[in-house]
Amino acid sequence: MDLLDFFRGLRPWGQFYRFTKNLPPESKFKAAQAADPELAKVMADQPQASGGMASLEGYDLQTRLLVANFNMMKILDWHLLRVNGNKVPSPDLWPIPKTALELELSYRKKLVVDSVLADLGVT
Repeated sequence: MDLLDFFRGLRPWGQFYRFTKNLPPESKFKAAQAADPELAKVMADQPQASGGMASLEGYDLQTRLLVANFNMMKILDWHLLRVNGNKVPSPDLWPIPKTALELELSYRKKLVVDSVLADLGVT
């Protein structure tokens, strides 16, 4: 399949949209979509918008779950040490990158909370 065929009018655009929709979440195309802030703003306006489990490039679902599992194990180990009387600093967790849609949705939630607090007179 040649992408220029779509621009030349030899293939319908619907076929391109179906092709890109069926790509796996860890593909470079889906990763680029997940990192696009302009697309995230458009998607956040949709009623069914959710953070979802879209992955960034090099960060597929399995890697994301492994990092989350590793972080939970570090927190569990920290809690066990604290319960037994050891004064240890909080654990350094591995960061889990967020997609542009997750960042946009959290920003919008922060704006709603800020507006409610402003209405209540809390600054």
